[in-house]
Amino acid sequence: MELGICAVENAGVKLVKFLLDSDCINFMVGAKLNQAHYDPNLPIEIEIRKNIIKKMAKVLEEKYLKKVSIQYM
Repeated sequence: MELGICAVENAGVKLVKFLLDSDCINFMVGAKLNQAHYDPNLPIEIEIRKNIIKKMAKVLEEKYLKKVSIQYM
């Protein structure tokens, strides 16, 4: 995930810039399922959320040498 010249300035680009400008990052991840959108035939939403955050944390720690902590609430 290299940041070169990006013509688009959307929320994703702003988030990446913010994360890369930070030395310490604390992810606070909600563990509550949204019952309004719950479908028992789909994978459990919280596991998807956990996996995405873990992958992001790994990249930030290993490639960008950030100090990352994850807290599930």
